[in-house]
Amino acid sequence: MTALNCPCSCYIDAKAPPIFQSLKGTVKAIDKTTPGCVRLSVEKVDSKEVFTCTLKGSWLNEKLNVGDVVYMHSKFSGNCTTLESDDGLIIVHPDILVNSTTIVSSLFCTRKSVLATKFRDIDSSNLSMLIGSIAHELFQKALAGRASKEVMVEIVNTLLQRSDILHDMYSLKANEVEVREQLLKLLPNIMRWMAEYMSTQLSTNPKLGLSVTEVRDIEDNYWCPRLGVKGKVDATLEVKIHDRQRLLPLELKTGRHTFSAEHKGQVILYTLMMAERQATDVDEGLLLYIRDGVDMQKVASRHAERRDLVQRRNELAAHLASTSCALPDPLDSERFCPKCPYSTTCSIYRRSSSSEETKLKAGTQPEPKFVEESVKHLTSEHMQYFMEWCAMLDTEMQHAKHDLQDCFWVEDAVKRESKGLCFSDMQLVMSQGKSALDARGQAVFQHTFRRKTHHEHPADVPSSASGSFTRCAGLAVGDRVAISEQGSLTCVALALGSVAAVADDEVTLHLERQVWDMRLHPEWQAKTFRIDKTHSAAAFTISYSNLAKLMSSEPASAKLRSLVIDRVLPCYRKTLAKETAVACHSVLKPLNNFQRRAILKFLMSDDYVLFKGLPGTGKTTTIAALIQALVLLKKRVLLTSYTHSGVDSVLLKLKSRSVPFVRLGAADRAHPAVKEFSAGNLTASIKTLKELQEFYESQPVVACTCLGSGQGVLQRLRFDACIVDEASQALQPSCLGPLFLARSFVLVGDTQQLPPVVQSPEASDRETMQLTCREEVGVIAPFRNQVRLLKQECSSVPQVDISTVDQFQGKEKSVVLFSCVKKYTGDSKDAEILNDQRRLTVAVSRAKHKLIIIGSSSTVKKYKPFEKLLSLLREDQFIKLQAGDESRCE
Repeated sequence: MTALNCPCSCYIDAKAPPIFQSLKGTVKAIDKTTPGCVRLSVEKVDSKEVFTCTLKGSWLNEKLNVGDVVYMHSKFSGNCTTLESDDGLIIVHPDILVNSTTIVSSLFCTRKSVLATKFRDIDSSNLSMLIGSIAHELFQKALAGRASKEVMVEIVNTLLQRSDILHDMYSLKANEVEVREQLLKLLPNIMRWMAEYMSTQLSTNPKLGLSVTEVRDIEDNYWCPRLGVKGKVDATLEVKIHDRQRLLPLELKTGRHTFSAEHKGQVILYTLMMAERQATDVDEGLLLYIRDGVDMQKVASRHAERRDLVQRRNELAAHLASTSCALPDPLDSERFCPKCPYSTTCSIYRRSSSSEETKLKAGTQPEPKFVEESVKHLTSEHMQYFMEWCAMLDTEMQHAKHDLQDCFWVEDAVKRESKGLCFSDMQLVMSQGKSALDARGQAVFQHTFRRKTHHEHPADVPSSASGSFTRCAGLAVGDRVAISEQGSLTCVALALGSVAAVADDEVTLHLERQVWDMRLHPEWQAKTFRIDKTHSAAAFTISYSNLAKLMSSEPASAKLRSLVIDRVLPCYRKTLAKETAVACHSVLKPLNNFQRRAILKFLMSDDYVLFKGLPGTGKTTTIAALIQALVLLKKRVLLTSYTHSGVDSVLLKLKSRSVPFVRLGAADRAHPAVKEFSAGNLTASIKTLKELQEFYESQPVVACTCLGSGQGVLQRLRFDACIVDEASQALQPSCLGPLFLARSFVLVGDTQQLPPVVQSPEASDRETMQLTCREEVGVIAPFRNQVRLLKQECSSVPQVDISTVDQFQGKEKSVVLFSCVKKYTGDSKDAEILNDQRRLTVAVSRAKHKLIIIGSSSTVKKYKPFEKLLSLLREDQFIKLQAGDESRCE
């Protein structure tokens, strides 16, 4: 295909013309009446104009439904186009960006690729993968600096002392010496490749007829919404081929030299993504192996291969977009399937009576023997539990993607900024040349962006008193973000990172790589960028993976299944050893009878205990006392909660009791008073694997969120007790992770307070970033827009914690102001929130000393929970406020 200027394209980047003539639209009708072709009626996005797309050849196999969004890349004649096997592409569900590695792995088993996307944590990393990852970074650093062997040895030593890599090695029980030896073996091959292809004294390498003249980029990030694909190119090289300069992608492999279809397919996808961003096509790429010598080939990128990969991508996207239980056909290989890490999960889907594929294929073919073998330890109730929760998570994930507007590229930046999800019209003013380490011990590069002077302020959001719109935007320190060139669909998510600091009109980001060197490329200052908040699907991935782990044949999984699904009653010892009671006496003495009984009950438990208590009954104090008692008994404790604030509430009490602990997770999500106890801070000076192992094995208390319990570090540790605070707020699958790690557990909660946030996980995500104030004042409001306005008005006192009711659960303040609605709207969604007695229970129980409710009594009385509350107050507890217009608030 050649570069065309398409008048009918709804998204064309004028700065970098794509190689495709493109149109995005929604399928309105499908006509299959004519043999040998399928006619689609496609309504163009943002208009009512209808186009006809005729599919022929291999495109006839595309599974399309009315309502599907598609991107057509083809030649148009008026409002018509035809896609045949040898020309054109159609992308189904283009806003689902499928990873390039997922696409090529599906060439072996499409079903496994779909399962791996959902249950990603089941097939955990291994030592070979870790060495390969480190080798990639070593190779990239060597290329960027044309490093000598001595410099590369120093790079290896530096990498193996880096905190994130040390933690990965610790998680995998790796031998530091062996890892170093494996990496050092690669150095001669890297040196040889650079000598053969990057030497300034050679015009071209005789083997491939090319020479590398410049390393343009390392780990170049591609998100391609017009292709529905994303990936990272190991290196983008400027090469000279027959006296002609070209840009080619390089894919590095550190395993066996196979030149397999999967590896070549990855290179072809990279050429397709690069071609979409550039004005000219990229018809080949480079595939390099360095384990057993130096072996590199050029990989041709022809239309036939691109078409086949796009069709495979479309099949994956269709399954990922579906909320049904249907999966691609199984491989049914007696050789490979029993060894697959997803064999049990795959067989449960196959056996499930609710599965569509079971209904369609029942009785048509005999079931392979390995299916029965992989699920023989499970009952029908176990599999039903698994399928019901997976179906719920499928539906919830679709709701979350819609509510959170994950596909930020489809929305105008200024409009998105009005929702608190973006910084628009940003200009790059500074980029840090050297990397630093973030709170997780990972290398980051600091970049600073400033608002352009011509910024268009969103009309529906008032500016703050200082005139800065940045203050009232919804992005906060710690938020994950993507940086894109504004107004472009070919330069989406050029870099990923997190917010490090927010000033009046300036934002500092920590990016995963050095994207723009201002000294070498000052032209980047003239470009306009948008910074969009991104939402990770990790919460769903962890929940799916916890369900899969629960179905495992491992003893820990079998015990948990019996307690959670079979509801086997917990076992308790009849007596408590005298020495235990004596050791815990000082801890139990200050507590009331109910608190003491709860702690003693758990000390006698072999399985689990449930702690239930109303607000103010001392649940957090009981948890802290229980942990202190367990530490005195030389027990190791895992403390978790669904929210960061829930974890920190207990840790603050442990700190006051001088109980040692380490807090896992990002320090910027932690309460300021416990940041010093974060794992990143406490392990920052550790440079060897032995030191790291000694550190974690000496910690009596480890704390993290429920979703953080999947970290590799925890898989090395075993705990005597696991405590899950605010358990009633967490979905059951998210709670399972920490329970695998302990001999016994206690769930703490209150069913009268808020249940799990199901419709919008955004509330929970934002809560993890709100507990940063040092003052004992909190402001609660029922709606997010109300909270945003209050934050804007109170920007001069950032120490005040302003949150929704959902976000405030688990927190306490000395004084709490509850801001009610101004008027009755009659909106059913608003009424649902304000009529929720559990929300009101949370709101009125957050104050330690004083609660002030501000609002119109005549308005809030329209909601029954408020009517009951106000009926309990004395007349002297009502204070009439005078509004700014001199009228009275009633």
